[in-house]
Amino acid sequence: MVGLVPYASLDSNNPLNVAIKATPFGLWLSIIMNLGGIAGLTTVGMMVMLSQTRIFYAMAHDGLLPKIFARVHRRWITPWIATLICGIFCAFFSGFCPVDILGETTSI
Repeated sequence: MVGLVPYASLDSNNPLNVAIKATPFGLWLSIIMNLGGIAGLTTVGMMVMLSQTRIFYAMAHDGLLPKIFARVHRRWITPWIATLICGIFCAFFSGFCPVDILGETTSI
């Protein structure tokens, strides 16, 4: 990246985007990179939500949480109440928090 732009201009929130925009492919390549970042944050958030419902299920099965979290759907055999609770919480949290905070929490 230092070979593309002066190092002083890389002192930003997204240095890779600054370096890519200095190339002849800057316009379309930066769009693809940004879309990839959005897709990455989305999939990480979905996997965190899926794993959290399974953790709630195991904790409720062991008696550490109320038994409602251990309820399994008849047809799909998944912990559906834990999935609803986690989904509502994640939708509320992602609706009111800035994207940089969401990115930091999914990268923990």
